[in-house]
Amino acid sequence: MKKRQLLCFAFILLKATLLPAQSQNLKLNQPISAQLETSEDSKYFTIALDSAYFVYGKIDQNSVDGIIKLYSEENKLLEEFDETGKGPDFFSFTTNKKGDYRLEVAPFKKDSGAFSIEILTAEPLAKTPEGKVDQLLIGYSGDIPGAEVLVLKDGKTLLEKAYGMSNLSYEIPFKTSTPTNIGSTSKQFTAMAIMLLQQQGKLNIDDDIRKYIPELPEFEQKVTLRNFLTHTNGYREFLNLFSLTGSDLTLPISEEQIIRSIQNQPKLQNEPGTKFNYNNTGFILLSLVVERVTDTPFPQWMKENIFEPLNMKDTRVRASNDEIIPNRAAGYKIGDSGKYVEVEDLQYSRGAGGIYTTLPDLKNWIQNFKSHQLGGEEIYKTMTTAFVLKDGDTLDYGFGLSIDKYHNKTRIHHGGADAAHRSMLMYFPEFDAAVITESNNASFNSAGIANKIADIYFENEFNDAKTLKDGEYNIAKFEKLLGEYALDESPDFILSFMKEGDRIYTQATGQPEIDLIAESDSVFKIKGIEARVKFNLNEDGTANSLTLMQNGIHTATKISSDKNSEDFVYETSKFDKLLGKYALEEMKTFVMTFMKDE
Repeated sequence: MKKRQLLCFAFILLKATLLPAQSQNLKLNQPISAQLETSEDSKYFTIALDSAYFVYGKIDQNSVDGIIKLYSEENKLLEEFDETGKGPDFFSFTTNKKGDYRLEVAPFKKDSGAFSIEILTAEPLAKTPEGKVDQLLIGYSGDIPGAEVLVLKDGKTLLEKAYGMSNLSYEIPFKTSTPTNIGSTSKQFTAMAIMLLQQQGKLNIDDDIRKYIPELPEFEQKVTLRNFLTHTNGYREFLNLFSLTGSDLTLPISEEQIIRSIQNQPKLQNEPGTKFNYNNTGFILLSLVVERVTDTPFPQWMKENIFEPLNMKDTRVRASNDEIIPNRAAGYKIGDSGKYVEVEDLQYSRGAGGIYTTLPDLKNWIQNFKSHQLGGEEIYKTMTTAFVLKDGDTLDYGFGLSIDKYHNKTRIHHGGADAAHRSMLMYFPEFDAAVITESNNASFNSAGIANKIADIYFENEFNDAKTLKDGEYNIAKFEKLLGEYALDESPDFILSFMKEGDRIYTQATGQPEIDLIAESDSVFKIKGIEARVKFNLNEDGTANSLTLMQNGIHTATKISSDKNSEDFVYETSKFDKLLGKYALEEMKTFVMTFMKDE
């Protein structure tokens, strides 16, 4: 998976571009080889299609990392495709009108090299919901790492289906009963464990974490279990810390190492309860709390108190990569050779991840959202109530679950990504329906595909939802939201929000402009992709921060307008006093050396 995937928007531009000078005709199952000569070069290919058609193809990136852009006959950019940097990259789309569609292949960065492009399937769009899902998941079918889907409504199964392979070495097909790593989708189960223990009077979520793990450092402010459940604790992300040292996160990591990394943290990143910062460290610590309160290993306690009561017989917490999970799906990604390679799980992710489960078992879990067989209604309401920060802003997150709106319907969900496995679980309480996706293929976009499946099966329910109509949003209100917002987890990634006449739009660092669609005074859809931004409005209509919802939840803070002038000239002689080596406080072996040469 490319390192840029996290926030690589697939923009849809409204402005037409100039028609290419030359274009080659694409025909079914007839690959065309081509060469990008320079970093500015592009190659164009045309295919004539009827309306309501489904198209699936691939680009073999022999020696260049290419981006595929799809244009309509009117020369409007409709979609972009770019998942991997080497080997095969697949694309699919549907048509809504007859015409000549054009595909442009351009280099991702300053690059040149050879590639080939081929249309593998071109057929009428399926008529049935299941047929449309089959087409949607065609890229995960056959002899490649696969995927599986479960669709529920009113307690009934509308679709339960597996595609592709769970193990390439032994040519084992994916089944809906195949145990699969669900990554961070596991967090809701850890939250349930903590809430059950509170219900039993064995802990209180407003207790200081040091009551249960006293070897953790005492910071200026108290950090509570509630802060860990809501990602507002101020602790640093252990995955980032270990990565900084070049650690292989698939090798054994001990409880002591994680605690030591926290002990080396000089201070909290923020006052607890004041800021959302997605954090795996907190949920791992919550798993330790379960162990210390119950005097039982976390995997065993989860099995006896959550999985068995809900008849989730094929679900378990994988304690380490040494543990054998019978019939499990192995994880795969495209390796440096351009072919699939097997990838081990992240080590010691329990609490934050690490659960292997099946679609039938997750069906039982989802049904508990309504039946409240385990935990009762009170725990469910607490877990699915959005957390309110100390300044009054409301998050899109409860306890181990995200809460937002999709097509103006309430959606409770959480996605997961281990080293190669992907998952998404989403539930719509207003019409008692759910979509669950799992995959052992690192290129699988679990959230985007789950949303598209929901669109297929719940079109009528979404059409009933009241949404802002064109012109209902008072664009004058957007004036107070204009400006630049820096992503908290990656401050160099800037989202700029702009207005031009009646058009409101955004632009991310190094990416083109894209229009926004107002869904409310604070929520805007980024047109053409599975992404939304929610501005955290002040009473006067301004915003100091926002939440970006794309492949998870990401927060961004508005950049002050009081910035240094761009024509500032730095006198390099001043740098002499700064020369030397600086050791990272939490990882003394990570040293940055600052030097000067003329």
